[in-house]
Amino acid sequence: MKRRSWILVIFITLSILVPAVCAAVISLVYQAAQTAAATNAYSGAVADLANDSAYDYTADIDMETDGYSGLWVWIEHDSSGTTDDLTFGYFSSPDGTDFDDIELYTMRIDSDGSDDQIGFYFQSPPPHGRIGLKTTGTTDTFDYRIRYRGVRGNAS
Repeated sequence: MKRRSWILVIFITLSILVPAVCAAVISLVYQAAQTAAATNAYSGAVADLANDSAYDYTADIDMETDGYSGLWVWIEHDSSGTTDDLTFGYFSSPDGTDFDDIELYTMRIDSDGSDDQIGFYFQSPPPHGRIGLKTTGTTDTFDYRIRYRGVRGNAS
């Protein structure tokens, strides 16, 4: 075969294969909603959040095993008649057993005297982590529920 013929064969082959390889569709896969903690007011068995300004922690949230690369978190709390606010903290861990003492991320949740829900998203959280929730003062206790869903991309 002449050189031009080989170049034509290579060009045609690449023009067919390259778009086929690059045409993957990325969709998001969401883990089923998990309840990390819930008090009796939210059909759970966890004790109400004490008014001691100390964190109450959830169990390990495993992002590593199923390859989740994002994390949705929702916190519902009943702040009826309260004056204190809440502090949310996310504590990371490389293996799910040894958690940091200082929050990787912290956020204050204002209490407006009603039953509220707040949701937020973490992009690329550590392989393992746990959520801590505490009061900002020592006046009020809180009923609450913490739920989460891992998110990962799925190419097809």
